[in-house]
Parts: sequence; structure tokens; C-alpha cells
Amino acid sequence: MADRSRRVDFLGPRTRHRGLLHAGWLRAASASSYPLGPHRHEGGYELCLIVSGEAAWWAEDTEYLLGPGDAYLTRPGEWHGGAHGVVGPAELFWAIFALPGPRGAYGLSEAQARALAERFAASRLRSFVGGEPLRASFARLHNALRSKDGLAAARVRSAVLGLLIDAADAIGDAATARRGPTSPIRRAMAWVRDHLDEPASVEDLAEMAGLSVSRFHERFVAETGFSPGDWRARQRVARAKRLLRMTDRSIVDIAMSCGYASSQYFATAFGRLVGVSPSAYRSAEASATSGATSRRK
Repeated sequence: MADRSRRVDFLGPRTRHRGLLHAGWLRAASASSYPLGPHRHEGGYELCLIVSGEAAWWAEDTEYLLGPGDAYLTRPGEWHGGAHGVVGPAELFWAIFALPGPRGAYGLSEAQARALAERFAASRLRSFVGGEPLRASFARLHNALRSKDGLAAARVRSAVLGLLIDAADAIGDAATARRGPTSPIRRAMAWVRDHLDEPASVEDLAEMAGLSVSRFHERFVAETGFSPGDWRARQRVARAKRLLRMTDRSIVDIAMSCGYASSQYFATAFGRLVGVSPSAYRSAEASATSGATSRRK
């Protein structure tokens, strides 16, 4: 199967903006499509938004599991990267920007620039709900960066400022929790979690939810960000990760208990979402646990 991964990024002079250091968009078809090793940005914040899919990223000593609509912010000088050194199977936008920017870079007065910078500096959040407003702002910036007419620089300047203000507002609203799935969808999700080793068609799940197949599929995607099949596959991998970390059960046994027809199929599905094989994941987790124990002694 062809790799459908795509990436477009803008760095340095290509951003046409002194305060915008790097920006881009990518769609990773599998976990290992793009590497994301440990790195940091001495001169800027990095803001990312997951449009679809899922990413497991870390910053300093904490790992974050990000889904559709989630934003991720790192501060200047913070070490961060992808779990197991990869982006994850996801579509996302990102921008690296300086705050406070060079004087006049954002078209703000000194007091306004200070107020914006203080909004970012005051929050210790690294993950928060960005949602549709932030997605629209990122899309506008991405389109502006691709423009080539005489107004391109003005479009970028306006789009960058809009993105930063929307991000500051999202940070301020982060205490407002994202609405969870409704009761019919939760019933189907609960059954799947409890029966990952059993077959279930979309028709079966729709019947559990009391909805037609088309309506169930539409609502499931809208409320979770994933199709029923994709969500179920991710739940299987999540359970497998827990078993690999917390038990010494064989990989074949774990594959069977999570509903995989064979250990080979399990390894393929696990690698697509996690970026490493089940055995490599178990070894890495064991080494991390051993290292943490040694540091505590």
C-alpha cells in the first residue's frame, strides 16, 4: 500500500515574518512516517494542533496523548519529542514563534505585545482544547504562507496575529472541558472496551446504540473524532500497551486477548500506531522503568 504521508513547511525567510520562525502542516499515514526525536527551540514557543488521528508526545518529564482538536504548547528551551521518536498517525498544524516578538513584528503597541506575551507566560499548560477556532486560524495561516501575490506578507502578518490571539483565548478557556460522547455512543464504546477480543460489526454497535447504521457512524465520528473501526483498533493497541508494560505475558497471548487473529497481524497493527514493534515497546518501557527506579534510590 502506498504511503499517503504529506508534509508542507515554511522555515526562515519563507515565513515572511520576523516573529514566525517555522510553520507547517503534515499528514502522517502511519506512526513511523515522520521522525520526531528529542529537540527544543531556544528562541520560541511551539504550538501544534491535531486535526485528525492521534499523537503521543512528551515534554520534559510528562507524556501527552493528543486527539482531534487538542493543542500542544512547548516553551522556549523545553525538551520535547514524540513517544518512541515518531510523530504518530495524525494530521496536524504547527507554528514556532517568538514572544514577545521583535518590536512591531505583530503590529501591536508595546503594551499590547506585553499583554499577549504575558498570557502565554502565565499559563503552565502544555495540552489544551484548541478546537475549530484554532484549526481555522492555522488553516488561514497555512494558506497565507502559500500565497505569492503582493499582499502575501500582509496576509501572513494578519494570520499570525489571529492565530496567537486565538491560542491565547483557548489557553484562557482551557478550564472548560470538551463535551464527551452522548449516552448512545458511550454505550457502544463501553461494550467495545469490555469485548475487545470479540468480533463486532458496525451494525451490531449501531443496534446497541439504538441508531441506524448511517446515523451511528455519523455521530460516532462527530463525537470521538474516529470511525468506529479506527477507534476500536486504537483501544486494542492501548490495552496491548498496558499488558506489555504491566505483565510478562507472551506477545502471542497478548495478541489473542486483544482480538488479533495472529501475532503477525498484531505486530503490524501495533507498529502502525505506535511506531515500534510490541517487543521493542516492551523493552523500551522496561528500560525506562528500571532507569526511574535507579534514579529514586
